[in-house]
Amino acid sequence: MKLIYKSIALTILFLCHPATAEYKFKPVGDSITRSVDLVFRENPELIFRLTPKPDLKAGINLNISPVAFFNITAKSPMNLGIRWTPNSGTINKDNRFIIKIPGKNNPKNQIQLSITGYHQTTGYIVEGDQWAFLSEGPVKEFAGVITIEGDQSVISDTYTISLDAAAFIS
Repeated sequence: MKLIYKSIALTILFLCHPATAEYKFKPVGDSITRSVDLVFRENPELIFRLTPKPDLKAGINLNISPVAFFNITAKSPMNLGIRWTPNSGTINKDNRFIIKIPGKNNPKNQIQLSITGYHQTTGYIVEGDQWAFLSEGPVKEFAGVITIEGDQSVISDTYTISLDAAAFIS
């Protein structure tokens, strides 16, 4: 029994006063440093609605006549962007908000449209992609209109528009 008490006492003594050893290391050569960015992202939970204007008419359509409406909402304020889906038409090289869309039944029929935001929008290029952003920064909602670009005589056909919406961090 005395042996057990001595073992417990020695164990407690070593736990309370651990033995330390002193090592003297010297670096050989220069140290190497690496760093990484830790990016914490939030799931934006975007809701994107694209709605055509009812009762569109073939024939003369005046500049900035609305043809569709879009609305993007996010769970929390974010920089919201919108663009024409790549290869959904011919995007104007001088103004990325303008696109020429071919008719579904006859590709020779074309309509020229523009993205117009309810807020001040600015074009940006993000990793090679062209986007339109709200200039006032993070918002929970971004809405706008797709309009006729310039007075046009629109031929009766089906014109499919496609837009992409995304949230971005800055």
